[in-house]
Amino acid sequence: MAMTDSTDPTSGTTMVSALFPDAACAIADLRAMLSMSAGGLINLSKVSDTTLWNKLMAAEAEAERILKTFFGAVEVLPDNCDPSEIAAFEAAGTRYTLVSAFDYDPDLFRNDAWGYMRLPFAPIQQLHSVKIVFPAPFLQDYTVPEDWIRLDSKYGDLQLVPTTTAPVTPVGAYAVAMWGGTVYPQAVQMRYRCGLTNASGTVVTSFAQHWNDLVDVVQRMAIMKLLRMAFLPTSASISADGLSQSKSFDYKVWQDGIDEVLKGGKGANGGLFVQIHGAMGLVG
Repeated sequence: MAMTDSTDPTSGTTMVSALFPDAACAIADLRAMLSMSAGGLINLSKVSDTTLWNKLMAAEAEAERILKTFFGAVEVLPDNCDPSEIAAFEAAGTRYTLVSAFDYDPDLFRNDAWGYMRLPFAPIQQLHSVKIVFPAPFLQDYTVPEDWIRLDSKYGDLQLVPTTTAPVTPVGAYAVAMWGGTVYPQAVQMRYRCGLTNASGTVVTSFAQHWNDLVDVVQRMAIMKLLRMAFLPTSASISADGLSQSKSFDYKVWQDGIDEVLKGGKGANGGLFVQIHGAMGLVG
């Protein structure tokens, strides 16, 4: 939905920012950064607050995709959930995403796997439920007891360790699947809340995770989007009355600086991506 009120850049839009809760302050900061970084490259008086806000929101969305996480709380639902659940979240203005369920495979519980599954989005703020849904009508869906669940919230690694506190009988759905040697496609459904906590850095305590570099790089991404929209030439010169002036703008240098913060320097396994998800690698 387009913004129409020039006095309020958030008027007429449903976009909500996790990084910039105070739109007016965020726009003022971005305009100040532009006055320093862009210099005389663009005429800032022609750039409206609404345009600046739109670029910030576009940069925030792009950064979420690059870093494969959400900057605020997002509810994760099975993609075959009841439409009424989705309607309730939309009515409440709650962000959500839909994911496919995991296949149930008896190998999940062989050797030292202990039901290992890596959830598609992390970090995990709260795991609501793990349910095994069977295709046969005579098998009752099984909600995994909470004390069976071992969860690494930071990286989204989940394992199931059966305990004696919850009964497992030969006729129980969970036991039938575990001992039956049968693979059930998309049978393990998760409901959870994920996303970074305090991504905007507005809550400062000795225990808080600080993401000030995330806020900074998204602002730089927004500036890059604005300068690209202006179709700036890589270089230009003006000569008049014996005086000359030259300007240059190197998109690649700007982009390299942004990529270094997001992904680490060239040849390095670092940056914000590793800070969020941990080091990635293959084991041969």
